[in-house]
Amino acid sequence: AVRATEPIAATGAGWQEVTVLCADALFSGRQNLGADFRIVAAGQEEIAIADVRLEMVRLKVDFSAFEAPHDRVIDRVEPGDEDSEARHALRFERRASGGFAGRRFRHAEGEWSWDLKVLPDRPIVLACVYWGADTGRIFDVMAEGRLIARESLTGTHGARFVRVEYPLPSDLTAGKQSITVRFVNRSGFAGGVFGCWTATEAARK
Repeated sequence: AVRATEPIAATGAGWQEVTVLCADALFSGRQNLGADFRIVAAGQEEIAIADVRLEMVRLKVDFSAFEAPHDRVIDRVEPGDEDSEARHALRFERRASGGFAGRRFRHAEGEWSWDLKVLPDRPIVLACVYWGADTGRIFDVMAEGRLIARESLTGTHGARFVRVEYPLPSDLTAGKQSITVRFVNRSGFAGGVFGCWTATEAARK
C-alpha cells in the first residue's frame, strides 16, 4: 500500500496495484479514486511506463474535537453552512468552502470574518477546529481587529481533527455582546476552519 502523500515508483510497464489511504470524505468531481489511469514519461511522446489502479480504503476519523460542554458554549457558527454563516454576518475576500470527512469547512486565499456572541463579564475563549494533516498554511486569527494568534498548519497532527482554544483578552470582550473574528491569510491559505465557537474559559483545577 502506498499513502497518497508518498511518491509512486513505477518499476516497469504493466499494472501497479496502489492503495491510496483517504479519510471518509466527500470527494469532488476532480478526484478520481476508484478509477484507472496511466503514468507516462514526460517528454517521451506519451510513452506509457506504468498503469495504475487506485482503490479507496476508508479510515475511521475521530470527531471528538467538535465536542464542547454545552454549559460553556456561548455561540457557534457552522463553517460552510449558508444559514449559519448568514446569521453570523459572514464577510469575505477570495474565500471558498468545501467538504471533507463529512464536515464542511471554510478557507480563503484572502480573508473572512464572522460575528460571534460573547459575555461582557466572563473570561472567553475562541475555539477553532482544524484538520491535523493540513500543511503549508499560515494565517492570523484576529478578534476586534487585534491579533490573537498567528496559526501555522504543518501537518504534524496527522489524520485527525484538532481543536485549538485561544483565550481572548478580557478588555477585548468587556461590556460587549458580540465580537468580529477574522481569519487573514499570510501564506498559502487561511484555514480551513471546520468548527468555530466562543465559550467561557474552563475552570482551572
